[in-house]
Amino acid sequence: MMRRWATAVLLLSAPLLADTPREEPVGLILVPGAGKVLRANTETPLAARAGDILFAGDALRSEGAASSFLYCPEKKSETLDQGGEIVLESKALKIKSGKLSGVKPVNACFLRTRETRGRCGGVRRAARQREIRSRAV
Repeated sequence: MMRRWATAVLLLSAPLLADTPREEPVGLILVPGAGKVLRANTETPLAARAGDILFAGDALRSEGAASSFLYCPEKKSETLDQGGEIVLESKALKIKSGKLSGVKPVNACFLRTRETRGRCGGVRRAARQREIRSRAV
């Protein structure tokens, strides 16, 4: 009897565990300079590294040197000048300070989604796959 109950609970909870929400990436760090990334809903800035994927709500600060990045919703490669800060949103960039320069269109910008884990998973952004394809015009 107990075994049947445990099996039923497992079968009924499987769809809940399998349906994890996905975060859509919006950008990619190309040249970090001395930049910092502040992930959405966090307080600790992390050193930016080339290849870091940026999500909606993330902020990029260029402290000691300019930072270059891809912004996929607008299919552009941009450079945040030294001392600037931007917030990447799903539809547009919000410039908090500084200015953008070196804006170049790109032909393609494909970033794979990441699955997020809820309260039970512990890690908010667990990377499953990374594939970036971009070509400057």
